[in-house]
Amino acid sequence: MKYGKSGIWRKIISSPFILLIILLFFIFLVKVVWAIREKVVISNSRLYSTNAELLKLQTHQTDLSNKIDYLSTEQGIEAELRTKYRAIKEGESVAVIIDEDQALSSLQLASSSPKEIEDLGWWDKVLQIIGFK
Repeated sequence: MKYGKSGIWRKIISSPFILLIILLFFIFLVKVVWAIREKVVISNSRLYSTNAELLKLQTHQTDLSNKIDYLSTEQGIEAELRTKYRAIKEGESVAVIIDEDQALSSLQLASSSPKEIEDLGWWDKVLQIIGFK
């Protein structure tokens, strides 16, 4: 081959039809690579959230195993019974301390004031007088 003469391969590669096919192939490859990149990003975010959930579950497991160990002892069972069911041993007594403010508020809730009666409709007043409400 002499310099300046083009070969058959050069003519085939430089034809518009082949260049269009190469361009379409390149666009297809870019699209595939972009889809794979999006899947990698989604997988990384799922991995992060799964690791966070795993850490949360591991701490929960640790807390539960500590509570099981505590409740396996006699002191733990007794403390849980006392707090949950307010149980007492024989011979013990319970003192209930009520705040003065709390006692007054509970008394005010129990009695109805005249303003509350005024706020009732006529049918509610009739039912309250009869004793149905």
